[in-house]
Amino acid sequence: MIQEGINVAHKLVRMQARPRILLSSDFEDAASLVQEYRNYLFGLVSDVEFPWEGKLSPEAGFELAHMVKSLVPDAPVVLQTSRTEFRPRAHAEGYSFLRKRSPTLLKDLREILTEQFGFGDFVFRLPDSSEVGRAKDMNELEEQLQTVPAESIVFHSQSNHFSHWLMARTEFALAAKLRREKSPILPAPNIFAVI
Repeated sequence: MIQEGINVAHKLVRMQARPRILLSSDFEDAASLVQEYRNYLFGLVSDVEFPWEGKLSPEAGFELAHMVKSLVPDAPVVLQTSRTEFRPRAHAEGYSFLRKRSPTLLKDLREILTEQFGFGDFVFRLPDSSEVGRAKDMNELEEQLQTVPAESIVFHSQSNHFSHWLMARTEFALAAKLRREKSPILPAPNIFAVI
């Protein structure tokens, strides 16, 4: 998904700074990784049910999602399971939901990564979700900032959408400056965890 770049060397530098995926197989390991990388956490994709204290727990995914949201409130969270009875709770708590074994699983995951994790176009919206502009790259973002309504810019700024989109493009310093809650960005890759 890394398309921007001045030249081949610039693209290679960006590719090396791309998000890393950390895998865990139980709650304790996942919680440890979330704590260790909380300053770089980009988002979470987790099963709903996985081992916690040695037993399969239907609460493990929700508890991990709560932990991530308490540390990084604007990080997107996706919960996945083959059991659709968890969908209403996931949506009620503000998480995306994927059904395993769905014939559209990969398409649905790509859509979430593109829209919520910031790997797609930056879509300028008003608070009512109506689209007022779109930017494919940094140049278009700069152009759109001159023309979209101020209300849209305020909406995205308050939700840290700009910083999230910039982090997906490895613009860490600029993303840190734009974040509402200033937190130090240390020289390490952004991370999204998968359980």
